[in-house]
Amino acid sequence: MPSASTLVPAPPPVPPPLTGLGVLEDEVVYGWFFGLLAAHVVLRFLLSLAQMPHDHAKKTDGMPAQQPKGTVAKLATMPGLTAHQIVIFFPFAYAAYYGNLSFLCDAELHELAGGSAVDRLYGISEVGWRLMRFMAGFQLYDLVVTALEKDLCKTEHLLHHSFALTTALAGSANGGPWCTYYAVFFFAVVEVSSVPLCAVDVYRSIPSLMAEPVHRAINEVCRTTFALSFLAVRCLAFPALMLLQLWPDLYECYTLGDVRVPLRVYVWMGLASMFLTGLQLFWGWKILKVILKGNLKGKDASAIQSEVH
Repeated sequence: MPSASTLVPAPPPVPPPLTGLGVLEDEVVYGWFFGLLAAHVVLRFLLSLAQMPHDHAKKTDGMPAQQPKGTVAKLATMPGLTAHQIVIFFPFAYAAYYGNLSFLCDAELHELAGGSAVDRLYGISEVGWRLMRFMAGFQLYDLVVTALEKDLCKTEHLLHHSFALTTALAGSANGGPWCTYYAVFFFAVVEVSSVPLCAVDVYRSIPSLMAEPVHRAINEVCRTTFALSFLAVRCLAFPALMLLQLWPDLYECYTLGDVRVPLRVYVWMGLASMFLTGLQLFWGWKILKVILKGNLKGKDASAIQSEVH
């Protein structure tokens, strides 16, 4: 007959504590980085193959260059940019869906939201931790490709990717992870505006696509969706959450002497969040200027005029 001690179920194993990324020593980060980079290289290669017949025709015919025909041929005129926009569409869609669903429905996240400043800064959200590692891998890919692709390399984009990457790393520094509650909104919910932006950037860079009515219609839908979602999420909700929660929480925990990560990391989180907020407002002002001028098509209209007609 079994003894009484054998009838008592063994306690469940204690899960290992979450640890920081250190110096990018995390397989999840590298999984996202190398997976996205591999997809980019393959797509860019395939698009370059599609561009070769058109380039060959220009060299051998001795005729004035003509615009390539067909959607794939037009996309192939900028293989690096096109490959990048196709690749980033999927992580953006993943982050937007998963982040918004969690922000609305995750009980653990709601409990942290209703807690104290200490809870929101140092409480662990499993969803936020997963998204923090995702964002580190994604921004690492985005930074590398943006720096290497001449059609993508712009100063404000390099700064944005650098600050977003270092912010994700700061959130997983020694003593962390921390700010995982905030990671759900700033690393995922805000990406709802980035999904239509993928198409907007393609049409803006390759305006000859809009010689076809179907592409003009898709572009206008994406432009409108992007503008409205960007202004609502990144120019209103983004700075509001900074002003009402993150910055007051950072200040309160600092005055309480409850700084659990290196001070330089703590200060960086505040400075980077200010820079990224300013960048959102800068881009939002550019969108507003286009709207206020009544220029709904922006640069696309003049580009179509010169290339199509």
